[in-house]
Amino acid sequence: MQTPYSTGDDSSPTMVAVDDFNKDNRLDVAVANFGTNSIGIFLGSEDGLF
Repeated sequence: MQTPYSTGDDSSPTMVAVDDFNKDNRLDVAVANFGTNSIGIFLGSEDGLF
């Protein structure tokens, strides 16, 4: 199952990294956004969502 997640208006995501950033034994996703010069972090939850 695929679930889309928004990175924001005009964000223009350019790179993605997957790791356990907050050390809770769940994968998280970081997205580098060129358009907004920002990084979005999606923390993985117990149910497999973000």
